[in-house]
Amino acid sequence: MTVEICMRVAFLIGITLLGFAAGRKLKIDPKGIASLLIYVISPFVIFLLIMNSSAQLSYLYFTLVTFLFGCVMAFLALHLGKIFFKDTRAHLLSFASGTGNVSYFGIPLIMGLFDNNSLAVVVFIVIGINLYEFSYGFYITCCGKHSIKKSMKKISRLPIIYAAMAGMLLKFLGVEIHEILASGLEYFKGAYSVLGMMVIGMTLGKFRKFEIDWKFTGMAILWKHLIFPLCAMGLIWFFLGSNWEYFFLLVLVTSMPMAVNTVVVANELAVHPEKAAFSVVLSTLFSIVTMPCVVYFVHLASGVHS
Repeated sequence: MTVEICMRVAFLIGITLLGFAAGRKLKIDPKGIASLLIYVISPFVIFLLIMNSSAQLSYLYFTLVTFLFGCVMAFLALHLGKIFFKDTRAHLLSFASGTGNVSYFGIPLIMGLFDNNSLAVVVFIVIGINLYEFSYGFYITCCGKHSIKKSMKKISRLPIIYAAMAGMLLKFLGVEIHEILASGLEYFKGAYSVLGMMVIGMTLGKFRKFEIDWKFTGMAILWKHLIFPLCAMGLIWFFLGSNWEYFFLLVLVTSMPMAVNTVVVANELAVHPEKAAFSVVLSTLFSIVTMPCVVYFVHLASGVHS
């Protein structure tokens, strides 16, 4: 499993390096790619996730809890960040503190450890994460530069919210997508993954020279790899108790590295994108150490409680 995690991290870093080369040599503006991801590709991805899920709408409970937990963690991180930062870094830290890289990193890893029912749970968790990122997360980052009124106006224009509502409605009505259309929409998922990682490299490649903000990066990684999973474990234990299968699954989900969409949103709103990109890369590399430890804990504890 450690080898698989290392290979997955190496693949993601490889795509990031491609983005770095493209940004440096071809002068590609990452903000344009970020806008494409937010306004065009992401809505199709979340719509397809909802429609293709084998779970019932009762699994929306996981979506709701994930969304609310992300909002609470972001709110707490914002007030903590304002103690250390007197600029928009506090808002960027807040966004990053309520989410994680479950889509690109987590789902393939979980597929090798859990059954299809557990995977369905993760899909609805991903939906909750995306809804947080492009609603409250987007809003709280936007408030660092704009008024509340303008921030709310920007959120109302995000198509991902309406795509999620449409997907849930069609799922509730029992409508199925034609297989030809479904196979065509799958291309959006591939583009979402590749472009999401490339945006990180493009962002770093755009800056010929920048100083590493170790205080911001350190706080972001500490929150994501320690505070976030510990708070999540307490919440999971409180609600699920001895439901060990879900407990181990959710512990693994909350231990993922920082979310790629941190860089996407930072580019779109011009809120320290280079700091976000460097932090996400470092967090992804750090997961080479943290994720095998979490997987080992899950395997060990699963054996004790099986």
